Amino acid sequence: MTEWIAAHGGLVGLGVLASKAILILFSVISLSITIQCALNLRALRRREDQQYQKMRQSLAQGKLEIFAADAAFSAQAVEAALSHDASLEVQKEAALQRLALLENDLAPGLPFLGTVASTAPYVGLFGTVLGILEAFNRIAASGETGAKVVAAPIAEALTATAIGLGVAIPAVM
Repeated sequence: MTEWIAAHGGLVGLGVLASKAILILFSVISLSITIQCALNLRALRRREDQQYQKMRQSLAQGKLEIFAADAAFSAQAVEAALSHDASLEVQKEAALQRLALLENDLAPGLPFLGTVASTAPYVGLFGTVLGILEAFNRIAASGETGAKVVAAPIAEALTATAIGLGVAIPAVM
């Protein structure tokens, strides 16, 4: 086990590798959430386009009950509000809760994206710090301070930073 750790740059090298692996995992999950949200919004747009013609015809014919049944979000929220025999405040709260549930259905995983957006730069920074420590370890071991000694660990460290930013920026967007 000790030889394997030493072959992979010691604990510092394993830390850099672990930070990169975590960031790649974050990236894959974030991308899948983003794709799912885009597909949900596209399906909603298609549904709205289909229902628009029905709603126009219903309104033109004076069939308001069909209009209310076909309207996507607002009708469901209004229905949730009006189903309560309570005060206006309770009805308003019921409508807001129904809208919040519908929004959650449209964009699953947004809390995860927020977490990734805020933590990925720090995970990348952690990999950077470990890479710089590796550069200092190489300087200490060899006694040399030239670019030949420190270029590889610093490049690896900066790669961790770039991956962290590359994961965080799309998650924020």
